[in-house]
Amino acid sequence: MQQQPDAIAIVCKDRRRSFRELHDRVARLAGGLRSLGIERGSRVCILSLNSDRHLESYLALAWLDAVVNPANFRWSAPEVIYSMNDSDCAALIVDDQFVPMIDAIKAGTPCLKQVIFSGDGALPMGAVSFEALIEASSPVADVGAGGSELFGVFYTGGATGKPKGVMLSHLNMLSSGLNILAEGALLEGAIGLHAAPMFHLADMMLITCLLLGGGRHVMLPV
Repeated sequence: MQQQPDAIAIVCKDRRRSFRELHDRVARLAGGLRSLGIERGSRVCILSLNSDRHLESYLALAWLDAVVNPANFRWSAPEVIYSMNDSDCAALIVDDQFVPMIDAIKAGTPCLKQVIFSGDGALPMGAVSFEALIEASSPVADVGAGGSELFGVFYTGGATGKPKGVMLSHLNMLSSGLNILAEGALLEGAIGLHAAPMFHLADMMLITCLLLGGGRHVMLPV
């Protein structure tokens, strides 16, 4: 944001946002999440197809030093519920595609306190609007999380049994991204297409590299 604030950072559907706009929206979203009780160490599940709001959610949670649980959107409701209970998720960010699962998730997840709707359709009953939350909230300062502090819990099925939550720190994400950039995988200012699911660590590395290199994110809603 400091080097090219007016360059396009995100393209999703008919929405195009500059780095300046992305920075402002993330700071406001972080403020809105804090007003809902999301704070340092809080766990938040994202159940969503690829979108600009998915990326903004990742960044706002890191801004607060909250912890993301990016749910595999191919899971059934019981599988999502398992991961949310296992990681003690206090909030769920969900888009249009997964609205039909909200009631089941609420019923099966006692730790869930807030549902935030990041879709474009009608606001589900009892949910908070993602866009309204940004609009109504003042920006808050980045808490400066890093190093060994927990960034996310990423669930992997492994070979047997239930999915296992892999705990990855901010340093894990940063060092992986820097190593990929050092190999020349992405040039500075590259344009990256998020065609792989954004819940997956393979796409998370694309996110990290594009952010570090001042690249542009283009989202395919898959």
